Amino acid sequence: MKNIFLYISFMLLTTLFISCTEKSETKKELPKLENILNDKIVIDEELGITYQTPFNWNEMPASLSEKFVARLSGKDKNNLIVYSPKSFFYDDNSSSLLRVGRVSLKDKSISELLTLEKYIELFEKYNSKLKIERTEIQFNQFKAFEMKIEKGNLTSFKIIFHNRVQEIIQLDFSITNKNISKLKASIDASIKSIKLL
Repeated sequence: MKNIFLYISFMLLTTLFISCTEKSETKKELPKLENILNDKIVIDEELGITYQTPFNWNEMPASLSEKFVARLSGKDKNNLIVYSPKSFFYDDNSSSLLRVGRVSLKDKSISELLTLEKYIELFEKYNSKLKIERTEIQFNQFKAFEMKIEKGNLTSFKIIFHNRVQEIIQLDFSITNKNISKLKASIDASIKSIKLL
């Protein structure tokens, strides 16, 4: 009887010791979520949005030229769709880019013809050779679309939505494929930080 009591006591103490050891090891393995976003909130009154950029991405001069994306119809130059980046951020460590701007028609007087769905449809049509995955994102205040586009060793995440005055806004992240797993958490956090003014 004494031996059974000692055996049970020994087993209880061993189990307790092992469980305590496992708990302390588990705490060490928890991932650290710091250094995901820059502390500064970018407030862009012209575009009607606020957002935070991924950690250590620095603002650069927005010297990107306008890019004509597609035609709505015929050869009329006024029907050209234009993406105009206003802000430009760069990550030295991974050579990644973020452009933030407005998508519109060259002829502003017919801009109501361009909807989110029409823009995405035309983008996919004129870039049919690229691998494009489209996802709908639901924010607290609004709906957006994410287009993941693969071209060579680069992947682009385009976040497209309407601001409060129904202009089409686009955030465009461009990353080398080898850095996606390292940067995806901070890019997702940056996307989730977008708010309408």
